Amino acid sequence: MRGRLRRGTAAETVFCAELVATTYTAMGLLPPDRPRNSYDPGSFWSGDDLRLLQGARLGDEIPVDVPSGGYQDRTVGPPE
Repeated sequence: MRGRLRRGTAAETVFCAELVATTYTAMGLLPPDRPRNSYDPGSFWSGDDLRLLQGARLGDEIPVDVPSGGYQDRTVGPPE
């Protein structure tokens, strides 16, 4: 709901899609007059119809395979 109101937000309260929108705006790929919180994560999916400036387009998705026993299975704690 917050993003649909199209109001500016503080940099300290940025969500992932807002960070991508801010980056794309700084690169000149999104219009500077649209608030960064008006984008949702689905906006940046390669199948969405996000209109980028300067003739840019999103490429195909890149699959990522995380094998079991990877980072997500590690316990973080003090060194032994």
